[in-house]
Amino acid sequence: MQKQAGWGRFASMKPSFLDHVRSGKPQLCIILGMVLLFVSQAFCGEWRVIPIRLDFDQRTRSGVITVTNDGEQKISFDISALAWTQDAEGKDQYAATDEVIFFPKLLTIGAHEERVIRVGIKAPAILQEKTYRLFIREQAAPQDAKGSTVAIAIQFAVPIFSAPAKTIAEGKIVDKGIVNGLATILLKNTGNVHFRVTDVALSGKDVSGDELFSKDLPGWYLLPGTSHSYAAPIPKQDCERLRNLDILLTTDKFQLTDRIDVDSAMCTAN
Repeated sequence: MQKQAGWGRFASMKPSFLDHVRSGKPQLCIILGMVLLFVSQAFCGEWRVIPIRLDFDQRTRSGVITVTNDGEQKISFDISALAWTQDAEGKDQYAATDEVIFFPKLLTIGAHEERVIRVGIKAPAILQEKTYRLFIREQAAPQDAKGSTVAIAIQFAVPIFSAPAKTIAEGKIVDKGIVNGLATILLKNTGNVHFRVTDVALSGKDVSGDELFSKDLPGWYLLPGTSHSYAAPIPKQDCERLRNLDILLTTDKFQLTDRIDVDSAMCTAN
């Protein structure tokens, strides 16, 4: 079976801090939102990857990823690349692609050794950013059939971003509201490059300006043209006393603010 690891942001991070798994996909050791802003490498069990993302543009179309084995046994890997998109709800989707060139496709690293994976793209993006993932999957070591141990395989997905000649990083809160005490915010990426939502902070105040409710929601990458909805339930006793709910949405490239004027009718089922 595969072991859940995660996406990252501090160089000393352990796998338990790393990203969660998208439904229906293999477990990934991926770098996620607020847990990842400044990390230069990610740890997956006894091996690590540096860098944790590749950024290409009109001039730069190739790069190198270094995989280091810090363990006492050799480790083998399968390498693959997929096109990365998101559906209407902002959920990650993957598809086969021949636009990414990489070598090798199979990799074995001895104990306390490192190897490099060379990665490139055939053509740069023109009008809108192109996005891919390079999957580095550890092959589970053979296990003794008589033993009680379980084979563990960890996978890390390196984001690859290919920027267009002119980049526009912008987003918009296209819908917001409270229904039956549930606050919802719909964010759309209206630019031509990705951004990463690092935090969605909600602050509800009463008529006197006193804060009665606060909530911080985690974010994720949002690719160009896609949307993602954020939701937070508000306790009925607080919701009915609120005058407004302020929204502060922070990304790695900009901030957005908005406000919901609250009416007590929004706090109960119709």
